[in-house]
Amino acid sequence: MTNSTRSLLLSCLCVFALTRAVTCFGDAAPATPAPQATPEALRNAATGGDVAMIQSLLDQGVPVDAVSEGFSPLMMAAFMGNVPVARFLVKRGADIQAARDGMETNMNQIAPAEADFEARGKDSAAANIRATILSYKKGIALLDRLAAEKNSTAAAAQGLSQEQVAQIAAQAAEAAVKKSQPNQPQAPQKEIKSDVDKPAYHARENPKDFAVVIGVEKYFNDLPEAQFAERDAQAVKDHLIALGYPERNIKFLTGQRATKSGIESNLETWLARNVGKDSTVFVYYSGHGAPDPVSGEAYLVPADGDPDLLQDTAYPTKRLYAKLNALKAKRVIVALDSCFSGAGGRSVLAKGARPLVNKVDLGLGSGKVVALSASAGNQISGTMEEQGHGAFTYYFLKGLNGAAADASGHVTMRGLYDYLVPQVQNAASRHNRDQTPQLSPGVSGSGSETIQLR
Repeated sequence: MTNSTRSLLLSCLCVFALTRAVTCFGDAAPATPAPQATPEALRNAATGGDVAMIQSLLDQGVPVDAVSEGFSPLMMAAFMGNVPVARFLVKRGADIQAARDGMETNMNQIAPAEADFEARGKDSAAANIRATILSYKKGIALLDRLAAEKNSTAAAAQGLSQEQVAQIAAQAAEAAVKKSQPNQPQAPQKEIKSDVDKPAYHARENPKDFAVVIGVEKYFNDLPEAQFAERDAQAVKDHLIALGYPERNIKFLTGQRATKSGIESNLETWLARNVGKDSTVFVYYSGHGAPDPVSGEAYLVPADGDPDLLQDTAYPTKRLYAKLNALKAKRVIVALDSCFSGAGGRSVLAKGARPLVNKVDLGLGSGKVVALSASAGNQISGTMEEQGHGAFTYYFLKGLNGAAADASGHVTMRGLYDYLVPQVQNAASRHNRDQTPQLSPGVSGSGSETIQLR
């Protein structure tokens, strides 16, 4: 095959995939009954998201993994990002691994054409291929999530605990990531040390206190890294131990453990099972946040999260606060080094959506939770390169180390907040942006003057 013929073939594959995407998301015609029960009809039903037609064709005997024009129904549903259809096909026995392998094969076939088009100055064609490859990658990530869900369901059916189920899901996700990312030599990383990495104090251990610390730096999808999020989480864990939280009572979720299922099981099941009426609970999150472009509802984005599929893959802050308020604990403290504007920094946004200004709903409401967040709803949460931490986390820990202490040497929530605000504002202004930490409920209604951190 000549180079020109090969390029033409790859271009046709790209146009085919993009045409299917337009059919799904554009002004598609209403689904009509298929004249025959064929693999092509099943693939088209998956393309259009017609679950009733899919069920009818499967009941008529069309194989669930039948391939038509290079796509099985599950491959097409994943390519479209149609989670309900993909889940339905998996329940009907679709082979997730076969669909994943098929998508990788298709993606690898068209990938070389991008450079070829760019070299020949065909920027529009190259951009189309990039868009198609991105859809393939998101589809593969969706299949990985479905595989993790399937493993979790199977484990639960065998009577395993929620923690064991979450561990299995994390292992499955890790295996999927390793499969999709071939080993590459890593450039040596410059070691960063900060004056807040280690606590300058030590309190007596309190066996009744519990914490969940989450740091999401690298994402399974094509999301930018949340720089220094894992360093943030490690330093916060060290400080919590110094504050008297037993290490055995701290769930530390980074990397492959910081998936949606891992976060859910620890925040909702592990805490509820262990926390008592005399407990103080501390929850820390460093990573990307995202707003729903329609409702303004704020979400934490787990390692397997996708801003295009927030309701299925991310964790809403409204749910976070509702679950924490329901705990038997006497006090719950939350610290979020994230932002939810969608304007950059530690915030991401669905493709094509615009950043939100003063619309984001964190959903705190009333209750026992007192929360410190890194920035206002319309702002960006930034980092401090020289310290290797988010600006909010750096000054939060510096305050705990004594910079926010009162005359008696104690650090209260109010004192920490009063210290944080000008420090973070000044750090942000040096980078020509605004960032103001928030205390919720507000200073006057939070009881923060009496919440002693150390």
